Amino acid sequence: MGEGQGEGFLREGLFLAPLFGSATGDGFGPDSDVDLVVEFVPGTRRGLFEFVQLADDLEAIVERPVDLLTRRSVERSHNPIRRASILGPARPLYRRAA
Repeated sequence: MGEGQGEGFLREGLFLAPLFGSATGDGFGPDSDVDLVVEFVPGTRRGLFEFVQLADDLEAIVERPVDLLTRRSVERSHNPIRRASILGPARPLYRRAA
């Protein structure tokens, strides 16, 4: 991801955006979407509009559909298999410097 894009994510309060799903394995192809779990800087509050705008911005960058989940929503899932299948193999795409 380019440096300019990372700066934009900093303005949005994005802290971490790991990839999961087909984008992390051999099943990723030209018709695949990109699945991301996003985590925001603690204390940063984002509403639905900003979340949808972030998804749109990411789609423009990667030039394919993007499915966004928040880490908090995945961690709160009552399905341990779902949690493990998303968070276990996730690979960082973007991480804000400490």
